[in-house]
Amino acid sequence: VRRHPAVTRSPRPGRRHSLRPGRRERSASRRDRSDAGVAAVELAILLPVLIGVIMLAVVAGTAAIGQLRLEAAARDAARAGSVVTGAECSTALDSLGAVGGDAGPTLGSVTCTSVSVCPGTDSRVTLTATRNVTIPLVGVRTIDLSADARFDCQITN
Repeated sequence: VRRHPAVTRSPRPGRRHSLRPGRRERSASRRDRSDAGVAAVELAILLPVLIGVIMLAVVAGTAAIGQLRLEAAARDAARAGSVVTGAECSTALDSLGAVGGDAGPTLGSVTCTSVSVCPGTDSRVTLTATRNVTIPLVGVRTIDLSADARFDCQITN
């Protein structure tokens, strides 16, 4: 009779393994029964935390995108202000797609302030955006973003 190598070989010489469960196998099966449901409890505890972290990442990501859009609009406004006097704010709001001061869900309400000294080097445009964000379990919070750009106004009136 030829046996399977795992059955005939043993880690210690002189002993043979049997296919019957021994004490170790029986105690492991009892332990498995007592641990039943632990994964479900751990998931129930950690799932709200994981969802909160994901929501926080989404809010932070949209705020970062809004800041980048605001800085790009401020640069566009400074570029327009260096060429045409008084075109800073209209160019900024146009590049944001703002209608009546509202620039959509990533920025909310946007205000533009322009201080231009033509001709001179102290010209500046400042954009500020205010957006209300609802964070689960925290409530409604306000995010304030701002960006400014300086430019040299070379136009003589």
